[in-house]
Amino acid sequence: MKRNVQNAAMVLSVATILAGLPAAALAASPQALAQSSTVTTAMESIKLPAATQKFVAAMEKLEPGLKTLTDRQVESSETYIYLDWLDPKSEESYAFFTFDLKTGNLISYEAYLTSWRTEQRVTEDATLKKVEQAVVEIFGADKRKTLGEPSLSVYDEGSGDEMRELLIGSRMVSYPALLNGLEINGSNFGIEFSTDLAGHIEEINVREANLKDVKVPDVKTALTPEAVKKQYFTTSAFDLGYVQDGKDGKPGMHYVLRYAPTYDATSGKLIDEWLGTEIADNTKRKDANLKNVTLKPQAKSLAVKGEEDVRKLVASMFGIDVKADDWYFSQESDEESVTYSFSNDNSDSISVTVDAVTGLVTDASHWEEKVENKTVLSKEEALKKAISFIEPYAVSTSSNVQVEIYDPVNPAPLADWMKEIDKEMGVEEEGPGYIYGFSFNELHKNTPILDRYYWVLVDSKNGKIVKFSTTLPMKDVTFPEPKVTVTEQQAAESFVKNLPLKQSYVWPSYYGTKGPELKLIYTIDTSKGWPYVDAMDGTLNFDE
Repeated sequence: MKRNVQNAAMVLSVATILAGLPAAALAASPQALAQSSTVTTAMESIKLPAATQKFVAAMEKLEPGLKTLTDRQVESSETYIYLDWLDPKSEESYAFFTFDLKTGNLISYEAYLTSWRTEQRVTEDATLKKVEQAVVEIFGADKRKTLGEPSLSVYDEGSGDEMRELLIGSRMVSYPALLNGLEINGSNFGIEFSTDLAGHIEEINVREANLKDVKVPDVKTALTPEAVKKQYFTTSAFDLGYVQDGKDGKPGMHYVLRYAPTYDATSGKLIDEWLGTEIADNTKRKDANLKNVTLKPQAKSLAVKGEEDVRKLVASMFGIDVKADDWYFSQESDEESVTYSFSNDNSDSISVTVDAVTGLVTDASHWEEKVENKTVLSKEEALKKAISFIEPYAVSTSSNVQVEIYDPVNPAPLADWMKEIDKEMGVEEEGPGYIYGFSFNELHKNTPILDRYYWVLVDSKNGKIVKFSTTLPMKDVTFPEPKVTVTEQQAAESFVKNLPLKQSYVWPSYYGTKGPELKLIYTIDTSKGWPYVDAMDGTLNFDE
């Protein structure tokens, strides 16, 4: 297996490299080099930068199996140095390295050895420990200080047998880059490792942020977290209601925070999390948009057994025949859910997600690329559409519900540099929002059950349902009496006192173009779950 590098300025053999390096620099033994089919007389030589030499030596220390890749070549362009290592006895085993030509720093690494696939699986903790070791040995202790705490994600198709077996899967360990000790939200700057299930390092990707001529706010200019929280965490920033799956899986009464907005840390204003521009405050409850309504549940089954059932459901739910030849079908699944998707050449799409065990529909959506603007529905007309849509599928316990109406959200305003991009691209200014949202929560003794709901989006331009999701039906439980010992004001004080805010940067981006300055921001730390205050004892907890 051989990587194809375009515009390579030179191709040099291992012998060429060694003309400018100590023999230990590539950590391959003289015997291995003598056996290499590429050892030839070199007409030119190149001295690999010290950083490159260090990385190569460190990788062969961390992964001794790389020493079997004795067919080694160097390829160089105007910007990069490429090392290609192959196993002369196996076309499937290889290692590819990319380095910056000027600094010698690593850009990317990719390796595969067939022998790795039959080794014993290691624990996730062992993988994290090895990757942490690799960061320090490859990049140095000083570089490690500029990186945040690692996060681990796993893709595993192995059987889990502890016996030696063919392992199929990977683990991703990501280290975010830190700027002034803070992460840059929404970016992939940092170092990302991919290992197999046996813990071998298969990939490394380094993404550095180029902040030349970019304005970076000083962390000393930030308001205190308490000042921001006192401004926004008022009694209208959360809802009081029952939660069926509460703390320790027991029903309870909670004050649940409504939103997790992004705040400009220097001004305290709400901003769009991607564009960084100031937006209207939509975090607070609007009592005028809360109504108690009576439904006529028909309890039609929302369970499907496969593709054919899904096609029938789409026809009845959205009035669309996806059996037609111009609809493409795909299916994805994991341990918890199965998603059936349909799309056509007009960029229209339909998706239905069901519970993997029961087949009950939890989410369905229908997005059209082109929307006909026949008649713009009023809020009341859109609500009637939403009610008539859910009544056929509503379960018997959903006769009495509280509906909250979410008015269309207008697009975030653009900064001047974004408007210039629009002008250059001929992009028309985005119009006002036209999607109404409706959340129907079942009531118990006139109090909403916050985790028993139907969620419906209605397109006001044509009256069509855009999205539907539900948690119902749910098991029957005994709810506590609707009595609270903690007042709304006490709940607000608990949020202000105990809820942590996370400080970080965000780099606004528009059509792939990075902005001229970073934003220093506060966000609610939801790493432990969604925050709420227990209405009985006033403690702040997190719902996972």
